[in-house]
Amino acid sequence: MKRMKIIKVLSWVFICSLILCCKNQAFAANGYGEAGPGKAGVKVYIEEKPVVYEAGPVVKNYRTLVPLRTTAELLGYKVIWYEGRNVVSVINSGQIVDFQIDENKAWINGNIKKCPAKFYVMDGVTMVPVRFLAAALGYQLQWNKYTGNIKIYKENSISIENLLKSSNKDDVLYGARLYYINQVLKQKGTITAQDLEEIK
Repeated sequence: MKRMKIIKVLSWVFICSLILCCKNQAFAANGYGEAGPGKAGVKVYIEEKPVVYEAGPVVKNYRTLVPLRTTAELLGYKVIWYEGRNVVSVINSGQIVDFQIDENKAWINGNIKKCPAKFYVMDGVTMVPVRFLAAALGYQLQWNKYTGNIKIYKENSISIENLLKSSNKDDVLYGARLYYINQVLKQKGTITAQDLEEIK
């Protein structure tokens, strides 16, 4: 009798373990996993300062994705959402990057660049691979393989003067666009979607 009870208990433990294992595998197969602060999560640092996100970071197919607006604004960029075109523009005085939502391509200073993963919206927040975002905005990224933590560092910025002196027509046009943006930022302190439309 006692032996039968032990067998029943062990059977239930085995069945419960099997169910939990299947659920975890299904979740992993989906490719998503939220990574918040803590031992099991991912922490992002910008110039040694920890970033606090309302959503994410998220790990999808072994890539860490972060909220675009929060990250870009902390890096000193202005973020503008074009709802009709499904595009998010990230700009500052020396850089213009357009992210096409639900696609894996972006325009960096007018040049198209493909990303290994698509940009997508999760609960109203645009998520992008952090390594691609850092490189697109002229930053370096360091990943700690033991903790999973990510650090973002500044690289040298682009010189508008050098762009305007370039023999490449695209560089000159890009330099002129940056110059215009700088002038608007100096006068208004901010820049709008309408301002950008005037120079497209």
